[in-house]
Amino acid sequence: MRNVPAARAAAWRGVVARATVSYATPLITNVKAASQGAAGTVITWNTNLNASSKVYYGLTPALELGSVQASEARLAHSLLLGGLTPGASYYYDVESVALNGNAT
Repeated sequence: MRNVPAARAAAWRGVVARATVSYATPLITNVKAASQGAAGTVITWNTNLNASSKVYYGLTPALELGSVQASEARLAHSLLLGGLTPGASYYYDVESVALNGNAT
């Protein structure tokens, strides 16, 4: 432990440090899918906290085709699913991770 001069120690007396810890998870709303023709489908949604964007997708509820993501924190999310087969039905699930690390 360091020795702190008495004058400096006296200056720190009465100083109180506080931190606020957030356990909030992002609330996902307004999830939509919009065809972009041959380019694919854009999945959009909103969150109440700045958060990253990720969409899992597949031809079955197992979402076996993988995911696309963007790590930038934002409130309005938009990701393009490319390489889709025209006329096929796809399942998708969105995920957002807030800056505090909590995910939905």
